[in-house]
Amino acid sequence: MRTDEEVSIAIAVAPTARRAWDANCRRGAGAPKAAFSLIEMIGVLAMMAILASVIAPSAMKMMDLAAVRAEEETLKNLAREVVRYVRDTGDVPTGADWVTKLQSYSELNAGELTNNKRQRARVFLFDATTQRAMFLSVMSPNATLGVPTTLSSQNFQRIWDTADNQIPTTQSWAGWSAWNAVPNSHQHLVIQRIHLGKELQTFPIVLVHSGSVGARYEVIPSSAGIVSLPVGAIPVPLTLRAGQRVNLYASPMATTPAYTYVVSDSGKTLEFTSDNRWTAK
Repeated sequence: MRTDEEVSIAIAVAPTARRAWDANCRRGAGAPKAAFSLIEMIGVLAMMAILASVIAPSAMKMMDLAAVRAEEETLKNLAREVVRYVRDTGDVPTGADWVTKLQSYSELNAGELTNNKRQRARVFLFDATTQRAMFLSVMSPNATLGVPTTLSSQNFQRIWDTADNQIPTTQSWAGWSAWNAVPNSHQHLVIQRIHLGKELQTFPIVLVHSGSVGARYEVIPSSAGIVSLPVGAIPVPLTLRAGQRVNLYASPMATTPAYTYVVSDSGKTLEFTSDNRWTAK
């Protein structure tokens, strides 16, 4: 029989021995290791495929919408550049030369002007009857723009009147019928409208020399340079656009204008009077 002291030692050692045994079993060579089974792996891949099929279309749609919004902003900037060009030169770009004429006004190079981010060619249209212009751009890989760069005023108006997220009528261009067969093609068409009436409006400016010394004038922008005025109250009629400037000189040798008039929204008579001063009437 065990003594009381031996029993006490056995009781104290038993828990420690049990923990050591359990740890040794876990470290044993024959202990199973945690891992995915083939069935579990197939299940995970199937779930990932389902999630991808749900998320991918939404992600693609968001990317398309972002591309359309970016193109809208680009065309707004191009529209402002067209307005600046017309205001400075009195000339309107055409569908054939708009890229060349806007290069000095835009931060984009020729290739970036011609094509959008989806490498689809932009179309520029101008209607002289209404003095309006348009940019057309497509952000879909499945639709193309073959719109003629010159249209009748009626067909121009049909495209101009097209509501957002709509396709113009085939009366304006037969190629729109192919667009209608492409899913969601209406979401990829960007139309930027430009009013140019104000920039192209002209006003009569009359210069009169009633003084006793030579006087000169210069129209800006213009390549004519400084021009001498005939003496003797002979009117010199000019037709200028809003925003153009007339520098008026009070002597044949002056290099600094004595008076500057900026054309705004009406005609004006500018006279070099008998006291050799310029006045506006």
